[in-house]
Amino acid sequence: MKKRKQLIALLGVLAVLCLLYFGAVSLNNGIAAKAQAESEAQAQASRIVLTDMDAAQIAYENGTDQLSFYKQDDEWYYQADKDFPLAQSYLTKLEGLCAQLDAVRALDNGDTLAAYGLENPKYRITITDKDQTQKQLLIGNATNEQYYCKLADDDTVYTIQGDLVECLKYSVYDMIELDTIPAVTSDTLQALSITNPQGSYTLKKVVTEKEAEVPAKDESDAYTTTSQEVTWTLADDGTEQTVQNTALMDTVLTALQSFKFSSCIDYKGAENTTLMQESGLDAPIYSITLTYTDTAASTENQVTIYAGNTRADESVYAKLSSKTAVNTVSSDTLLAIAGALTKDFLSKS
Repeated sequence: MKKRKQLIALLGVLAVLCLLYFGAVSLNNGIAAKAQAESEAQAQASRIVLTDMDAAQIAYENGTDQLSFYKQDDEWYYQADKDFPLAQSYLTKLEGLCAQLDAVRALDNGDTLAAYGLENPKYRITITDKDQTQKQLLIGNATNEQYYCKLADDDTVYTIQGDLVECLKYSVYDMIELDTIPAVTSDTLQALSITNPQGSYTLKKVVTEKEAEVPAKDESDAYTTTSQEVTWTLADDGTEQTVQNTALMDTVLTALQSFKFSSCIDYKGAENTTLMQESGLDAPIYSITLTYTDTAASTENQVTIYAGNTRADESVYAKLSSKTAVNTVSSDTLLAIAGALTKDFLSKS
């Protein structure tokens, strides 16, 4: 009976300790939550909001270009040409930076507007919301990693972070969605036809099934495995020979898998006779045709890249045969894919 009373007493003490513990935890959590709420409220109160808008249009000047964009059905379009293949990521980032913009600080009793580069600002950006309410930001000189800024209808000078200005430096062709070729791998690529100044040839993949018997202590447990061996042949002038220089073949495949255009000169360049002649794409110097398997559609498709003259910066004019855009590509990439001669593939080094 005495032991039972002691046990009940101990349980009572434990219950009290638990209540005290959970009370302390709850109190600490409450204090922490209150402190966080106060901190957030203080931060909100100290914000210097320049813009807080649901942007429908964005226009800017950067000293070189005057560009305007509008939003329709959650897609951004270039005002001057709705068909322009605009990469959405640029405008999405610009929208986030300019439509909800806070200043770092306001300058009280500051210098003249000219001293901050705001008398004739290099950057002007106008944001228009769905109700046609507008705000215009003028951005002047840099100060460390920030820029001086003011609203067009207010002479208060602020500083803002520099990431907005970095976005305003883009031309419309910096924001283009470049043409691409389908992603190919050593598994999906079936053939590669090349034309270069020295001639033409075709590289074809050959897949050979090989069986090997795996021995076991008990003959009844032995089994056969099947593996695939991939080799390449080179077809040239009616002859077909096995590629000996596998390192060169690997270089070609690697360059092909990382192929991308560097820039776009004119997204409707094929319609410009003068540009086609100047670029050499009216009579291409290089032609690269990929034959590949589209695993999703279980079909065999082709895509052809044309390349023409070399530019002053050592890039090369290039385009897809099925597209109108005249682009550029690195000369190193082009020559890695299409610069080799037939004899280079047929020698082991």
